[in-house]
Amino acid sequence: MTRLLVYTENYLFGGANRYMIDMTNAIGEFFDNIVIASNPSGVFPDDLSRLRFPYIIETVAIFTKNLIYHYYLQYLVTPLRMILWVAMLPLEPIIFLYNLAVCSLLLIKIKPSLVLCCNGGYPGSRSTLIMLIAARVFAIPAALSVVSTPHPPKKLFRFYSKITDRIIYSSTRVIIVNAETSANALREIRNFPNEKIVVVHNGLEDRNHINKYDTIPSPDNPVLIGCISRIEYAKGVTYLFDAYARLCRNTKKSKLILAGYGDVYTILSSKIDELGLRDCVVLMGHVDAKTVDELLDTFHIYVLPSLHEGFPYSILEAMRAGCAIIATEVGGIPEAIFNGEDGLLVEARSSEALYDALKKLLSDRILCARLGINARKRFLKDFQLQNMHKQLKKVFVSAGLVA
Repeated sequence: MTRLLVYTENYLFGGANRYMIDMTNAIGEFFDNIVIASNPSGVFPDDLSRLRFPYIIETVAIFTKNLIYHYYLQYLVTPLRMILWVAMLPLEPIIFLYNLAVCSLLLIKIKPSLVLCCNGGYPGSRSTLIMLIAARVFAIPAALSVVSTPHPPKKLFRFYSKITDRIIYSSTRVIIVNAETSANALREIRNFPNEKIVVVHNGLEDRNHINKYDTIPSPDNPVLIGCISRIEYAKGVTYLFDAYARLCRNTKKSKLILAGYGDVYTILSSKIDELGLRDCVVLMGHVDAKTVDELLDTFHIYVLPSLHEGFPYSILEAMRAGCAIIATEVGGIPEAIFNGEDGLLVEARSSEALYDALKKLLSDRILCARLGINARKRFLKDFQLQNMHKQLKKVFVSAGLVA
């Protein structure tokens, strides 16, 4: 009996788990059983609802600094959380041995034919990497996925990082990333061997498309500008808000809709009241997948102002919906959007750049429509889910992980 063990350590709902589910769906047919293992609450119901194969859930009692930071210290102010997090560094060897034992016991229990370890960035979640090492100890084939731009090693830990990086890439048959920028970072700043790294971009199912450019905007039907994201500083939403607040003072022909929740949600809500923007800025809070699709069908312009990214699904969702897109030129975004052809790329951390791009599209309806139409064409050509699945099957077969 063949069994696939999919392992992740995760704390936030987002693209990392979505990519994990897409990989599982791509190769699930090669296995008799699928086990999804993670820390408590590491996999969300929306993730599991997309699995096309029967599965078993295993909750793993790991103990990591990320777990402590996101759960046990979540109510402390950020500087204090960071101080306590750093103070745990001397305990790393003990934590490592504990997690290695936990991962080993899981492997003994599950007896997988293949271990698929799914990380966000790199080095990212430590227990995910420890699971790779445990798989190597038990001589179980393993693969690693990385879906955000890897971080360079800290200067003080450069020698330690060099050793651990070598252990990690020698413990996996293949390392799958979703952007060329991530692949380049693994090669150049982490010295991973090129032959083990494969790029497979995200993909989405197509869905019914609504032509949103037939209606002429008016005070009763303004141009809708949208951003669906975690409302956090790292997602750049404060820069978008500042840009739009300036724009809103000069025109009332548009409305900004921010969907999602995060650490700057309350701050932005207060600013909306302070600046008297309730008529033109809407904070929706968390929305489900169905509402996301409904919103994208109404947005004329979609903005992703992130400070850093891997290869975001949200960009593909906006392309599929035919939105005119404004995005920052970070991570793998320039691999999806060609500036001036199927969207506008701007500098990150710049309200001025976002303001100029928004003003340009609001003043040129023909350009706005052309970018939206081209974005959908590019999605249909390069980023459909069946293409992603086909590439992933080829990767796992070529690496000798499935037959």
